[in-house]
Amino acid sequence: MKTRISWLLALVFSVMMLALPNQAIAAEVQQPIKAHLTLAQAPIFNVDVNTLPEVAETSLKAAEAAPKAVGNALYAVVNSNGSLDRGFGAVSSQKVDTPTGSYEVIFNRNVRTCAYVATTGLSGSVGTTPPGGISVVGRATSTNGVFISTTNMSGDSQDQPFHLVVQCP
Repeated sequence: MKTRISWLLALVFSVMMLALPNQAIAAEVQQPIKAHLTLAQAPIFNVDVNTLPEVAETSLKAAEAAPKAVGNALYAVVNSNGSLDRGFGAVSSQKVDTPTGSYEVIFNRNVRTCAYVATTGLSGSVGTTPPGGISVVGRATSTNGVFISTTNMSGDSQDQPFHLVVQCP
C-alpha cells in the first residue's frame, strides 16, 4: 500500500513539474490517478431499511418517548454580602457569621439527596471575581439548605459571590 501511495505521489509530482503542454497527454496520465484515488466503503449493515418492522407511535408509552424531566434543577446566584440576587427554588441566602466566606442557601424543598455544583462569579455581566475556590455541602441544620465556603487563591477564607446549581433526582 505504501509503495502504491509513493508511486502515486511521484507520478502526481512529475506531472505537476513537467506542466505538460499537451492536454491530451495530461488527461491520459490523470485517468489512472483518479482510478486509484477512488475510495469505496463497505456497508456497515446488510439490512434494507424498507423491510424493518415499523413501530406504531401508539405502542410507545409517554414515559418511554418523553425526555427525562429537567425541571428538578434549582439554582441561586448570591452576592458576596450574602444577599440572594436571583434564583429558582431558592427561598433565602445569607452569610454565616464564621468563618469569613461562609454562606447558606435555603431552597423550597428538601435537597439532601441532590447534587450541588458551585462556582465563584458575579451576579451581573461585567467584571470577574478574583481567583479562588469554593466548596459545597448539605446544610447540617436544614434539609432544605446548602452550606457554601469560598476562599481566595491561597486557600484563606474570603467573601466571594457565587452561582449554585442543585440538581435533584
